[in-house]
Amino acid sequence: MKFAYLLVPLALAAVSADAPARARIWRCGNTYTNEEVKGQGCKLVEGGNVTVVRGTKVNGAASSPKEVKVGGTPQTVSAPGSAGQRVDSSEQRARDGEARTILEAELKKAESRHAELLREYNNGEPEKQGAESKNYQKYWTAWPNSRPASSAMRKTSPDSSASWGAPPPPQQNKGLTKPAAPSQSFQSFDLLATLVAVVRGDGTVLFANSALEDALGTSRRTLEGASFLPFFTEPHILRTALDGARVNEYAALRYDAWLVRQHADAVPVHVVLAQTESPDQFVVELLPLEAQARQDREERLIDQAQATKELIRNLAHEIKNPLGGIRGAAQLLEMEIDSRDLKEYTRVIIHEADRLQTLVDRLLAPHRRPHVVGDVNIHEVCERVRSLILAEFPRGLKVVRDYDTSIPEFRGDREQLIQAVLNIAHNACQALADRIGAGDAQLVFRTRIGRQVTFGKQRYRLALELHVIDNGPGVPDSIKDRIFYPPVSGREGGSGTGLTLAQTFVQQHHGLIECDSVPGRTDFKILIPLP
Repeated sequence: MKFAYLLVPLALAAVSADAPARARIWRCGNTYTNEEVKGQGCKLVEGGNVTVVRGTKVNGAASSPKEVKVGGTPQTVSAPGSAGQRVDSSEQRARDGEARTILEAELKKAESRHAELLREYNNGEPEKQGAESKNYQKYWTAWPNSRPASSAMRKTSPDSSASWGAPPPPQQNKGLTKPAAPSQSFQSFDLLATLVAVVRGDGTVLFANSALEDALGTSRRTLEGASFLPFFTEPHILRTALDGARVNEYAALRYDAWLVRQHADAVPVHVVLAQTESPDQFVVELLPLEAQARQDREERLIDQAQATKELIRNLAHEIKNPLGGIRGAAQLLEMEIDSRDLKEYTRVIIHEADRLQTLVDRLLAPHRRPHVVGDVNIHEVCERVRSLILAEFPRGLKVVRDYDTSIPEFRGDREQLIQAVLNIAHNACQALADRIGAGDAQLVFRTRIGRQVTFGKQRYRLALELHVIDNGPGVPDSIKDRIFYPPVSGREGGSGTGLTLAQTFVQQHHGLIECDSVPGRTDFKILIPLP
C-alpha cells in the first residue's frame, strides 16, 4: 500500500531529534511516498531528516490500513476510499493542526533570528558621532557578546539528529568583532570642551573624546586604531614630539599647529603633549586658536575704526578752518592783481583749496549723513553694484552671483550698504586691471547665512555673510593689517578712503568687514546681524 505525503517546505527543519535514520521517503514525479514505485523513476530523498504530514491517498492505490512514520513516530492510518472521496473532517483537522504547529515553530525561529539581526546591526541606525557617543555604555550594549553563524553556512549530515532549522550553538564570529570600549580611565575626557586624544608612541589613537569627534567630523570608532599624524598639516612635528616623550626628554611639550578637518578648512590649534602613568600612552590636548585669533582681530578692527573716526573729525576741523582763510585770501589777492600770469597762481591756490575741502567733506560724510533705515534686501544691493561695475568694466570681467535666496530682509540703510559694497567691488576691479586686460578677471558676490556668530564682543543667532571675492594679486602683506586705515592704499594714486568708508557704513549696521587675502584670491566678508 502506498500513501502520498504533503511536504511543507519549512518542515524540512523541524524533524524531532529521535527520528530514526532508516525512515526513507521516495519522490516519484510530483508524488512523495514511503515505498518505491517501479517504472516511475522514483528517487530517494536524501540530505537530512524529513518531517512528513499525512496527505490524500494516491489514485488507484488500495484502501487497506498502513503503518507510516508521522513526525518520526510510527502510526497506523486508514487511507480514504476511492479516488475523489471526501476526507473525514476530524482527520483533516488533525492534518491542519500538525501543519500549523510546524509553521508556528518556524515563524518563531524566524522572528527570533530577525530580532537578533536587529540587535547586531543596531536597528539600522547610523554610526554614532560627537555628543551621541558620550553615553557609549548604552551604545555598546547593542553589540551581543557573540553571534551565531548563519544557518545557511552550516552543513548537517543526513544522519545527524540536529534539525536544520534549530538555532545553532553560540560561537564567536571571527569576521565581526565587538570594538573595545574606551578605557575607564579615559571616560572623563568626554566631559571636556577641549579636544583630547590619547595616543601611543607611534601616533596610534587609543581614545578620542567627543569634542575631537565634532571638530574632525569623524567618529570615535574610525579614529581609534588609526594614526593621529595625518590630521596635522605638519605631522613630522608631532612625530618628533612623541619620539622625545618616549625617551623622557620632557614631561610636557607645547607648540602651535594646524589641525586638518574633514570637509572643512584647517584650523590653528595649540598642542599640549603630556605623558601618562602608562609608559607608551600620551595625552594630546588641542586648544583651538581660531576663536581667540578672530576675537583679537575683530577687537583690533573696532579699535581702528574708532581711532580713525576720532582722527578724521579732529583733522577735518583743523584743516577746514585754515582752508577757508587760504581760499578767501587767494580770491582777494586775485582781485588786486592785474597781471594774467600772477592770477594763474591765485587760481591754482583756489583750486587746491577746493580739492582739499572736497576731500575733508568726503571724510566727514559718513558721520554727517543721517541714517535712513528701511527694509533691505541684500540681493537688490548686490544687483545694483553689479550693474554699476559692469557699466564701468564691460569687457574682460566676469561677475559671478552665488546667492542664498532664503536670506530674509533686515532693517538698514540701503544707500549706505550699496556704497560700502561698491567701494569694495570697485577696489577689487582696480586690482584686477591686468587680468581684465587678459580677459580672465572674475568677481564673485556670494551670500550665506551664519549661525551662532560672534563678532563685536556679542553673539548673534543669525548673521548675513556677504563675500566679495576676486582672483587678483591679493593685498600686499605690508598693508594687510592697516588696510582700513585712511589714507592707506595699495594702488598708486589711490585716496585710501574707500575701505574706511565701507567699514564705517557697515559698523553703523552693527556689522564688521573682514579681509582674507592670498595671491590669486582676495575675500572681503561683510558680517551683519539678522533679526
